Amino acid sequence: MVTAEGFLLSRTDPGPLKSGIDLLLGIIVLYYGFKILLKKNAWFEEKELELPTNNKSATSEFLSSLFLAMGLFALNFITMALVFLGGSKIAAADLGWFGTIISLLALMAITLFMIALPVLIYFLTPQKANKILFKLNKWIKKNGHYLTAILVIVIGLYFLSNGLDGLNWI
Repeated sequence: MVTAEGFLLSRTDPGPLKSGIDLLLGIIVLYYGFKILLKKNAWFEEKELELPTNNKSATSEFLSSLFLAMGLFALNFITMALVFLGGSKIAAADLGWFGTIISLLALMAITLFMIALPVLIYFLTPQKANKILFKLNKWIKKNGHYLTAILVIVIGLYFLSNGLDGLNWI
């Protein structure tokens, strides 16, 4: 569906198919957003990690590291693509210089905050960094599902709105 969405976005008049896909994506994403909100996910819970014994071969270890690195690169690439897409939409909007600069700064702050914050804390207060980041980590583990749910619900509402608007149902 996401591939079809991307293809349909490249057309000047995407038509009802894109709107239908937006509507369906909106419903699915909203469902998962409310599911996350109402049921705390297990990956936010604190638990002791049990490290398995390392009986991997060197090749297996290399391939595991390679796939992890590729996954992290893909994650950063997706973030970069979203920043470029958001930046191009902001630049194309008629906001004036002040509105454009404020919008771009907000986009950068939202997308880069979680990545840059720990590095910035270590850079500014190296002596207190472990204590601060421990508290931040504890807070995120306690409230992270709310943050995730809100983000997913907002994205779902965006897709739902686009779908309903494209089908002229609102």
